Amino acid sequence: LDGTTLAPLNHGPSTDLLKDAARVIKKHVLSLNDDPRGFSVIALGPNSSEE
Repeated sequence: LDGTTLAPLNHGPSTDLLKDAARVIKKHVLSLNDDPRGFSVIALGPNSSEE
C-alpha cells in the first residue's frame, strides 16, 4: 500500500516477491526521492520456528 493513495496499486504479476518488491521500490519510490532515509519497508510473515 502507498500512504499517498486512496487504494492499493496494481504493479502486475509477481513470481519472486523480494525481487519484484525491490524493482517497484527502486522505480516508484527511490527515483522520486533523493534522500532514501525517509523510506521504510515492513514485511510480515510466520515465525521461523513455525515453518
